[in-house]
Amino acid sequence: MRSWDERRWTDGRWKYKSTSVPTDIVQIGQNVYFGSFQDRWSAVNLQSGNLAWVFSASLSNPDCTMIKPPVADESHVYLIGLEGIVYSLDAKSGQVAWKRKLLAAPSTALVLNDKSLFVGTSDKRIHRLNSQNGYSEAEIEVEAQPVGKPTLTPDSILFFLENQSERAGYIISLSRDLSKLRWTQKSSAEWASEQPRVSKRLILAGNCRGELAAFRETDGAQQWKVELKGCIRSVGDSGDILFVGVQEGTVYALRY
Repeated sequence: MRSWDERRWTDGRWKYKSTSVPTDIVQIGQNVYFGSFQDRWSAVNLQSGNLAWVFSASLSNPDCTMIKPPVADESHVYLIGLEGIVYSLDAKSGQVAWKRKLLAAPSTALVLNDKSLFVGTSDKRIHRLNSQNGYSEAEIEVEAQPVGKPTLTPDSILFFLENQSERAGYIISLSRDLSKLRWTQKSSAEWASEQPRVSKRLILAGNCRGELAAFRETDGAQQWKVELKGCIRSVGDSGDILFVGVQEGTVYALRY
């Protein structure tokens, strides 16, 4: 990991050596936080690059199972360990504030909204946990296994679902209190992009057939679809331009 002075991009301010880091890097105050394939979670001072603390469940990862990204608020870092436990760590000390093992293994990344943590599990359920104590606030059963990274909108939360036996993918929109399924959109191929992308009141998703589709945020109705070459893994936007990255290495810029 390396920090750069934006005024002099050729000179690194500091660098910190870690094992492979596949997760997002989150920041709270003067520290940044990230996880490695070895289930080792580190806090590094943003100014000096010094290690503030490290947390590990001490599990091996011989198959290089992908680590799910952490989320954070102003005082705590929340993560999912390789053993499937959801942890809340004190951001300053790295001490465990609480931990929660759900009945089934988490199958999605965490998403944090206000004082609620959302996560999908392998038993086709989506949970809302209180971020202050880990207690369950609500849960809902869904049609297939939640996967990927959930997305928050002003009045809903979006999940990808996957049915491997049918080779089918879904996008679902749920009310934030998990009391209601707002809509479901089923696809004949699993979605391969990291998460449902929200742009201009549309929900964007891509698959490994190279299909990029847009659905109306309010009811899930499909608005358009374009075909690209490659397995779509990421979607971003800036103004009237969509950026689409595919696994084969190409980045497309689409005006819409």
